[in-house]
Amino acid sequence: MRRLRVSAVILTFFSCAGWAHQDYERPERSISSPAHKELRLLKHYTDGLFGPDPVKLVLRSGDGALLAETGYGRDVSVICPEEARCIVFVYLGSLALMPRDVWELREAQLQPADSLGLKLLGIAVDLRDHALAYLLGALLLFVPVAMFRKAKRRAEKIAAAVLTLPYAFVWLYVFVAVVQLSMTMILLLAAIPAAGWVGLRRKRAAQPR
Repeated sequence: MRRLRVSAVILTFFSCAGWAHQDYERPERSISSPAHKELRLLKHYTDGLFGPDPVKLVLRSGDGALLAETGYGRDVSVICPEEARCIVFVYLGSLALMPRDVWELREAQLQPADSLGLKLLGIAVDLRDHALAYLLGALLLFVPVAMFRKAKRRAEKIAAAVLTLPYAFVWLYVFVAVVQLSMTMILLLAAIPAAGWVGLRRKRAAQPR
C-alpha cells in the first residue's frame, strides 16, 4: 500500500511537470540612451507550476543581450518620466498593496530607489495599469450580496449560500491567479460603495416618517 502511494505521488508530480512551460517574454517598451541606440524593456515570465507565473523586468540591448534585470514578483509596472529614465515597480504577493521593490533605470543600469514616495506612487501606477480589472473585480464581489438580498424564501437563501462557495473560488482564480491583482486593492475599492450604501441606509432610517 505504501509503495502504491509513493508511486501515485511520483506520477502526479511528473504529470504536473508535463504541463510546465518554458519561460517567455512580452515587450513592455523601447527606449534609447546616449550609450545605447535601442534599449528594450521586457516582462520575463517563468512557470508558476501550481500558481500564477512570476514575472520580472529584463533590460536587453537592440541585439538581445541581457543588460539588467529585477527580481521576480506578482507583477511589474513601468513608468518613464524621461526618455532614458524609467521607474520600475515590482509587486509581490496577492495581499501586497505597495510594491516590494522600486528600481530606477538610468543609462542601462538599474539602481534601487526604495523611497516611501515612490512606493506610494506604485499604488497609483498599479491601479492605472489594471483600472478596468480592479473595477470589475470590486463590482463582482457584490453579486453574492445581491443574491442573498433577492432571496426571500428559505430554499432560495440555501441555494444562494451553496452557490457562493464555487463563485468565490472562481473569483479568486480569475482575479488573483490569472489577472494577478492585489486583493487588498480590490477590497478597498469595494469598501467605498459599501460604506456609501450603509451611510445612505442609516440616513434614511434616521429621517422621520
